[in-house]
Amino acid sequence: MGMPYEPKEDHSKDWLKFTGLGCAWYGGGLLLLIALIAVLVALFRWIF
Repeated sequence: MGMPYEPKEDHSKDWLKFTGLGCAWYGGGLLLLIALIAVLVALFRWIF
């Protein structure tokens, strides 16, 4: 029983868009994490 209102092409496009967004979000999150670690290291060096 196929679902005619859910074509595979649309799903693949949505998946591509979603993965692109995920990659961008992951890259931004990684940069934020690196910045946070750098700030923490700087604070620790300043305190001790």
